[in-house]
Amino acid sequence: MSNSREQSDILLRAIQINNDRIAGYTKAMELIDDGQSNSLQGVFQGYIDQSEDFKSQLSPLLEQGAGEIQKDTLFTGKLFRLWMDLKAGLSPSTTQAVLELCEKGEEEFRDTYQDILSECQDVFPEIVHVLNLHLVEQNNAHIYIKELRGL
Repeated sequence: MSNSREQSDILLRAIQINNDRIAGYTKAMELIDDGQSNSLQGVFQGYIDQSEDFKSQLSPLLEQGAGEIQKDTLFTGKLFRLWMDLKAGLSPSTTQAVLELCEKGEEEFRDTYQDILSECQDVFPEIVHVLNLHLVEQNNAHIYIKELRGL
């Protein structure tokens, strides 16, 4: 695989996991409906905006690699959002269930970024730098979601 194609594939995976994160938090906003919904709506919207920013930082690197920006999500992300609907519907506390699912989504995001970083560590230092910055911010989001769950 050429370096340009490999770079595009790596960046497209990073963009897709951000699309999944955006779709996950959008779904979470739909599912919460109790007294905390206003404050959580703001938190979730902030993480949607964060992933939009991440994508905008990745886009110029993708254009260098001659790839196209994708708006698709991963199939596994689609299945996860279906699971979100089911779990939230069956849980006695919708808010708790949604926060638990958001935490799982943050873990998936982190794991995907770490996999990508392990693949491009020595080959694409400019991508590594950007992804590491994203992981620092995302880790703060992950910690905050855990705090909201009371863990």
